[in-house]
This record gives sequence, C-alpha cells and structure tokens, in this order.
Amino acid sequence: MRDKNELALGCSTLAEHFKSFEIAEESCGFILPESNDFSELLPVILSLLNKIKSLKIYDSHVDKLIVEHHVLECERSHFLSFLEFNALYYLVSSHKKFLRSKLLPKIDELIKISNHAKKLQILIMSSTESLEFANFITCNNVTHDGNIEVSPEKYGETFLDKTNVILKELGELPVAVKTSAFGVEFGLNKTGPAGAPENLQWVEFMHSFWFNMLGRNFRPQKNSNSGRTKFLNFIEDCFEPLYPSIKTNSLRNCLELLERKQRKLNQTI
Repeated sequence: MRDKNELALGCSTLAEHFKSFEIAEESCGFILPESNDFSELLPVILSLLNKIKSLKIYDSHVDKLIVEHHVLECERSHFLSFLEFNALYYLVSSHKKFLRSKLLPKIDELIKISNHAKKLQILIMSSTESLEFANFITCNNVTHDGNIEVSPEKYGETFLDKTNVILKELGELPVAVKTSAFGVEFGLNKTGPAGAPENLQWVEFMHSFWFNMLGRNFRPQKNSNSGRTKFLNFIEDCFEPLYPSIKTNSLRNCLELLERKQRKLNQTI
C-alpha cells in the first residue's frame, strides 16, 4: 500500500526527502519561520546545514552530474554542497505545502461527516410526526391503573433540539476548519493545487550558480546546443534526484518566468 504522503505529493522520492527533513529538523530543535521570505529562511537553512551537514540527496548522483555537465572535478565539493543547500531550501520553503498535503485527506473525512450530518438533519425535519410520537412515548408514563401520566419535562424534544445543534455544527465543521487561522495559514481554504514558488526559487539559485560559479552563459554555440538549452538540461538533471515526478514543463516555465522578471528589472534600470 502506498504511503499517504506519497499519494498526496504524487512522488515517493519527494515524500521520503520530506520525512528525512522532518527527522533532521526535529533532532536539531529548529522552528521554521512563518513566512517563505528568503531573509527569514536563509539563517534557518544555514543553521540546519551546520547541524546536519547534508540530507545526502545527491551523494549517489553528483559524479554523474559532473561528467554529463562538464563540471570541473576540483569544484566537486562546492557543487555538492550547493546542490544540498538548494535542496534543503526547497524543502524548507515548501514545508507548508507538504503539511497541507497531509491535512487535506482529513478535510475530506470531515466533508463526509458533514454530508451525513446534513442528510440526518433533513431526515429529522421530514419526520416530525414520528418524532413527536416518540417524544410522547418517551416523555410520558402509563400508571399501574392504565392512566397516562404526563411528564412536565419534554426530554425527547430537548434531546432533538440538542441533536440538531450538534448536527448543524458538524455540517459546518469543514468550512470552520478551512477558514480558521490555522486553515488559512496552511492554505486549507484554497481550492485546487497549491502554487509552486519554491520551484521558481530553486531555478533562480541554479541560474545564479550557472552564470556566477560555473562561468557559463546562454549564448548560441557553433555545432552545439545553445547555452540556454544546456542550462535546461542541467537543471532537469539536477532536479531529478530531489523530485523526479515533477511535470516536464514546470522548470522550463520557471525559467521563462525568471527571464521575464529579469527583463522587467533591466527596463527599470
């Protein structure tokens, strides 16, 4: 049977990385900041890296990446450290989405309870004569001489009133959870899949590494793929050990978005 986290995330490898991250985070005693702002996340990640050094996501992949993308062997240690840092940043910045994926099945269960509660409310409302009869029988006694002793208390009626209140609360429970402070914080009030700003940030870090650390560019080259194509191949290969089930065009779309942001920035300068 597949793990619930794997089903929610759609990727067993990514689910395992999150498990490793949670174990490392717990052992280090760190509390993640509420926002995904880089200035707040960076000190946390650096502290985690200092404590755990690495989640060892790339240990068995780095040699192949070095050969296929012509990274100098002398840069191996720096390249591996960077990949691990970027992976850890990715996991930290998307932890809320991961937690959301684990909470959504619980919301589905609450919705089932809510639907049953609403149906029971409707059934009760449509069965007033039967319930009044039940109320009469349960609230009144027959004496030994055959007379009916009317009780001043209408226990059955009070019970049904309380039941309706409880059913109403159960019917509204999913919405109450989604719109609570906790629900809003973890995106439970949003419909559809969560966005993926962590993908864009990961690509942006890789882009900086490509240009600044590896000294590469996007210029066309004779008898070879363009620098941009090589970069896309590079990031796809580097992302695979972290999240192999990502949709094919996701990283390419992130690069296009990053390039648009850079063009707008250059226009303002």
